[in-house]
Parts: sequence; structure tokens; C-alpha cells
Amino acid sequence: MAASKLSQGVKSVLPRMKSMVNASRIGSFSDENVWTVFTPLANRLKAVNLGQGFPGWEAPQFLKDNACAAIQEDFNQYTRSEGHLNLVQELARGYTKTLGREIEPLSEVCVVNGCTEAVYSSLQGLVDPGDRVVMFSPFFDMYKPQIEIAGGVPVTVPMELVDSKWTFDEKALRSAVVDGDAKILLLNSPHNPSGKVFTKSELETIAGIVRESNRTVVLSDEVYQFISYDEKADYVSIAALDGMAERTLVLSSSGKTFSVTGWKIGWCVGPSHLVSCVQSVHGLVSFCTSTAMQEAIARSLKQAEEPYEGSASYYAHLSKLYRKKRDFLSTALDDVGLTPAIPEGSFFTVADISGFQMPGEYENMEGVTRDWAFCLFLAETYGVVAIPMSPFYSEDQQHLSRNLVRFAFCKTDEQLEEAASRLQGLRQHRI
Repeated sequence: MAASKLSQGVKSVLPRMKSMVNASRIGSFSDENVWTVFTPLANRLKAVNLGQGFPGWEAPQFLKDNACAAIQEDFNQYTRSEGHLNLVQELARGYTKTLGREIEPLSEVCVVNGCTEAVYSSLQGLVDPGDRVVMFSPFFDMYKPQIEIAGGVPVTVPMELVDSKWTFDEKALRSAVVDGDAKILLLNSPHNPSGKVFTKSELETIAGIVRESNRTVVLSDEVYQFISYDEKADYVSIAALDGMAERTLVLSSSGKTFSVTGWKIGWCVGPSHLVSCVQSVHGLVSFCTSTAMQEAIARSLKQAEEPYEGSASYYAHLSKLYRKKRDFLSTALDDVGLTPAIPEGSFFTVADISGFQMPGEYENMEGVTRDWAFCLFLAETYGVVAIPMSPFYSEDQQHLSRNLVRFAFCKTDEQLEEAASRLQGLRQHRI
């Protein structure tokens, strides 16, 4: 009883204590967000969770074998802060081909704790208070607070969904980058949450705008590099385009590629004068990343290029696997009237909900946007969890997401089939 009373007493003062001790720079960040609401909701309702983007299956066996071997071979102590030698050498080999220039492993690669830290440490190392950081909206929801923690000013250029294709306004981007004297352009392709892959032509346009500035640096988040669906087009990084090598950091990780989002092995690749800025922060934030897991990824990157389960490589197998799931979910959504914007990459599909009328308690729900209310309605009524798109927009642009929700298809076939079955109930709510 005494412990219970003590616990209640502590809880009663926590909000007041938090307001007293929190740093002012994080005061505007809420403990409640789309993940803390919808993931517990999915668990409580035993819903099919097509919200959070983590794979619903095991990692490839060769990867797990490499991890076990690395531990048994005693790769268990600190490694280079900049990255385990075997991994940076392997990454340099791969990116030399991707970027079309020789990558120096000891000075042009830095291994960090996932792409989340890659973004964080890059911003901390490059952004001064008041610097403008431009990004397309919708944007991955962690970008904005990370920019603000670094003292930067987020500037968003909205993309528009036209005939189920995401487009952007070249003049608006030039205004934000050049006229706005942006320090950073934070680019994401393949893009989360939209599924857009910027074409080479679009990347050339973006690069041309960036080159008009004498100081803008590109942070290119490319975690979904190997999850794209155009078999006729080779993957293109903006860092490989003319004049962009010296002003671009490529950020990526192993989590999405190898279905090990919990390993948190990420990296930055780029010119040494930019990579050193990241390393200066990384060395103080976490010093180094798991040695054994870095060794496992180094070995696995080589094996991933070999034939795998009937495909030319593990990467080809991965793209084929996700293409099948994308097509299944897109068909299921379209079948009930949730018009999908067919993704060109990543494992997310954005759907239009404007053709539905929800029950009054959801349509008139106070304090939330319509897309948020729809996701609550979908979860509570039909047991399928999607994610509202409004958290991926700045507040002044959230009207653009009023009728948009995001579904993740990185799930088992059984989960997707069950979701498709449950979604049939939405037919009765079509306008």
C-alpha cells in the first residue's frame, strides 16, 4: 500500500517536474505521437498492424549466421569510432560503383547507430542556429524535431499528388534553397512516406538548383535504395550527378535492406570534409556501433550480391518480394475504394480516403484531423491499423493530408490477406 501511495505521489508531480527540468529546445516535443498512439492501439485491439514500417518476417539466414560467427569469433570489443574496418572497406567498395568515384574507406565513410543517427549527427555537425533546412513534404516525421534540436529552421516544399503521382514545384524549391539561402537540403529517395522515387531528370533539376547556391549541402537519405520497383531504370543517387559529390552526404543503413531494423547499423558516405563533421558528433554521442553486427553486415554485403533463392542476387530477391506485396495491397485498397498512389519504392502505399463517409462520432471528432479520425475508425471498427499522413506535414500544410493515410506492406502474406478481408467492411461507407 505504501509503495502504491508513493507511486501515485510521484506520478502527480511528474508533469510539474518535467516542465521544470526539460531543456527549452525540446519543450515543444510531445510524448504522444503517431507511434505511441497507433502501435499500442494495434496491440490492444489485436489489429492487423499496417502502420509501423518494420518487416514481419525473419532476417535472411546467411545474415544471422554471420552475426553468430562474429560473436563466436570474439568481435565483441570497441572498434574504430569511425566504423569497423571490414565494414567501411566493404561500404567503400559498394559506393565506389554506385557513385562512380573512388571512395576512401578511412576518411569518406562513417558508421553510426542507424540512419536516424546519421541524420541527427549530420545536422548537429553541419547546422548552426538559424540555418534553414529545406525538405519536401510529406517528410519522415523525425526530420523536423531533429532539425529543431540542432537549432535549424525547417522549411518545407510541398509535393502534390496529381493523378496518383507525386510532383513538386521547381520554382518553390528554388525559392526555398537559393532565395532562402538554405544550409541543408534534406532529400529522401525512395521516399517515406509517399513511396516516390525521384527520377534522374528530377534529381538533375534538384541538383541544378542546389548548385546555384554557394553553400547548400545535400543530406540524401537512401535507406530504401534496394527497395524500388522500376526494373528498367538503374538506381541513381544525387551524389553521383555532376558537381554534387563534394556537397552531398549519402545516409543509409542495413535495417530495411536486411530486415534487421533492431540492429541499428547505419552509415554516412561522402567527401571527407563533410564526413568529418558527422564523426565529430558521433564520437561524442555513442563513440562506436556494435562491432559484431558491423562485422556481420560487412560479410553479408558481399554475399548479398550472389544468387539467392532463384534470383540474381539477394537485392533482386528483395525487390521481387516487395513488388508482389505492393501489388497485392494496392489491389486490395483499390477494390474497396481506397485509391492508392502506387509506390515506386519503399514499402509504403498512400491511399485517398475522400470517397468515404465515417460515422458521425468520427467525422466530427474534435481535436484531430480527418485522416487521424479515419485511422482510429479503421482500427476500432475493422481491426486494421494505418497511419494518418498529417504527422508528416508541418502544421500550416496539414490541410494537404486531410484525406491521405499510409499503409505499410512489409508484412507477411497472411497479414496482408487478413487485412484485405477486413477492409471489405469499408464498402458500406463509400459515398
